[in-house]
This record gives sequence, C-alpha cells and structure tokens, in this order.
Amino acid sequence: MRATALVLAALVAAAACVSGANAAPDDASTRWGNTHHDSKLFDKDGDVASARIAYADAARGYARAKHDAAMSRVDAAHEHFKSAMTAALAALGDAAAAWHAHATETREALAEHARDSVEKTKAHVDDAREKMRSHVDDAHDAHRARAAKVADAASEHVAKWTGKDDADNRRVLYTGPHTTAFAW
Repeated sequence: MRATALVLAALVAAAACVSGANAAPDDASTRWGNTHHDSKLFDKDGDVASARIAYADAARGYARAKHDAAMSRVDAAHEHFKSAMTAALAALGDAAAAWHAHATETREALAEHARDSVEKTKAHVDDAREKMRSHVDDAHDAHRARAAKVADAASEHVAKWTGKDDADNRRVLYTGPHTTAFAW
C-alpha cells in the first residue's frame, strides 16, 4: 500500500513536471504532453533525469508528510498521556490525602474510645474497691462486736466460776479479725 502511494505520488509529480514544461498551449492534446515526443519535452537524457528528480521529490514529500503526520499523532498521544498521568497523579494525591485524613480521624476516635474505656474501667475498679473496703470494714466491725460479746460472756463465766473480778487477773487480747486470744 505504501509503495502504491509512492508510485502514485511520483506519477502525479511527474505529470506536474511534464505539464509545467509543456504548458504553453492550453488544450487537451498538449496539456499532458503529446504523443509525438516533442523535442522540447524529451531531450537527449532529460526525460529520465526529470522523471527521477520528480519521483525523488514526490517520495521525499510523501515521506515528509507521513513523518509529519506520524509525529503529530505521537505528539498528540504524548500530550494525552501527559494529561492523563497528571490527572491520575492528582487523583492519587487526593486519595492519599483523604486516606491520611481518614486514618488520622480513625486513630483519634480509637484513642478517644480507649481513653473512655480506661476511665470507665477505672471508675468500676474504684467503685468495686470502695464497696469491698466497706464490706471488709463492716465484716471487721461485726467480728469485733461478736468477739466482744464472746469475751464478755467468757469473762462473766470465768468470774462466776472463780469468784474473782474480771479486771483482777485476766485481760482479753484482740489481735485481729480472725484471732481472739485470752490471756489469764
């Protein structure tokens, strides 16, 4: 196809060259040259040389036109690629910024949730500790009251058997919530 186009271009150029050399009369018989091989048109080696020059000029013109068209398409494709890549990079930058903002927001929300959870847990632990202390204090007080009752009952019983006063020769030692010792 390319060779056919080159041949056609050469023929058109050769025809233009021939018509330019033989352009004096403007009738159909002389416009494209006459069939009698006019000596002005075809001199000794001029016909071959001018055809070669015309073919070379046409081939160069065709090649230049093809090259210019190809370079124009390459430049257009390059500009299209450049604009597409610029848009893609801008979109990636926007996506990265959005992801960074989302990650920061999520991290801050998780940190706030963790702080709230720690505060709630600390409040529950403090409340449980306070309830436990209150329960232990109540248990100690109840134990002390029971121990005092037992000590009083024992003291009265011992006093009844010995006939001595409680304060004379014995004392009650209380050493803690679980041990009560009597010293005589």
